[in-house]
Order: sequence, then C-alpha cells, then structure tokens
Amino acid sequence: ILRVAELPNKSYPHGMAYDRKRNQLLVVFTRFDMIQIFDADSMRPAGEILFSDVRHSGETYRHHINDVCVWEDDLYVSMFSETGKVSEEVFDGAILQYDLPRRKKVKTVIGHLSQPHSVKVFDGKLYFLDSLKGNFRDASGEVLSSFSGFVRGLDFDGRYWYVGQSVNRYISRMQGVSNNISMDSGIIAIDAHSKASRFLQVLNIQDINTISICKPSNLGEGI
Repeated sequence: ILRVAELPNKSYPHGMAYDRKRNQLLVVFTRFDMIQIFDADSMRPAGEILFSDVRHSGETYRHHINDVCVWEDDLYVSMFSETGKVSEEVFDGAILQYDLPRRKKVKTVIGHLSQPHSVKVFDGKLYFLDSLKGNFRDASGEVLSSFSGFVRGLDFDGRYWYVGQSVNRYISRMQGVSNNISMDSGIIAIDAHSKASRFLQVLNIQDINTISICKPSNLGEGI
C-alpha cells in the first residue's frame, strides 16, 4: 500500500480510474451520485463531478454510477439510470462522456443499457459490459460476446479478453431477458481472434467487481 485516503462514511466507493495526464485519481461514490477527484501524490481532494444533489439532500442515489475510465481528456462513466430513476426501478443505463478539463458532459455515448459496468478503453476503442443482459459490447453497440450470467470486470492482454461473472442477484429482472441464467461466479477467458473461450470458476466468491491483468497470460494454446 503506497498511499491512503480517508473516504466519507457510507459513500459506497465503487469504480476508480487514474488520470495520468493530470496525476489524479477519480473515485466513484455511488451513494452520493458523484466522482471524487484526488491528487495522486497527496491523496487530498482536488475536485468533484456531481450527477445530482443527493449528497446534501440526504436522499438515496438516483443514477447508481459505478465505473469510470479516463482516456486522454475524456472521462467515461457507466450508470444504471441516465434519467436518475433507480428508486423507481427505471434502469435506462448509459455510458456518458465527460470533458475532464471543463468537467462538463460531452454526450451520451450509448443508452438503453441494462445495468452496465466496466467501461474501458483498449487501443483507442471503448468497450463495456451490459451486465444484466450478459453482453460484452463496444461503443458502436455491437455485441462481441454474450454470456448467461451477470458480467462485471473486464480486461485485455492483447490476445485474450477476460470477463468477470458474478452470482446473479437479479433473477427476477432476468425474466424475459434470458432463458438460461447462470448462478456461477468466475472468469471467462476469450480468444480475441478465434472467439473460443474457457470458464474459470471461482469458488466461495459471489461478486467479482474488477479484473486487472498484471502480466501476459500463460494459458498458451489451452483455448
């Protein structure tokens, strides 16, 4: 552990991204519908991006923002409800693009999603997981792979995609969405060229939130 920052009580910290250009850490406080910006050296607050006023009103979160990704001067944010109606069971999920220097919204990259997570940029292209539907997609909306579970956590090592799958806690919401609801947790490794995959089951863990590849895969020709 190199640095530590104290976070507000019950802020429900979720996703985090490093802004190399400005040497800042961006941490999602899901409970407050906000992204807190920290100086990466001092770990002191250096700004914030607000999506609603719930932090001061005492209400529960409206958008359920969860994951963030920084690419050059842009911030990409995934959320369950773009209109802020999570409490009404309205899940109009979206990926939003923000201009970091101005801290202003640029556009909705893609909407009409089902509880999206894991927004990432690889080789200049945006990818994300449409979690409830079990779809791995890119910014154009193309479905690159589909799975039978709730997917969250995404990384790429240049050859294999790695997708996390959690025990599904939203079975009632899956009715009519999927005819095969997996209850297993694990990591799916997908060959980016052949599309062949392996499921690596993880026992005694229900939720996988993030996947980070620290060194090249040694799966060899096993897929």
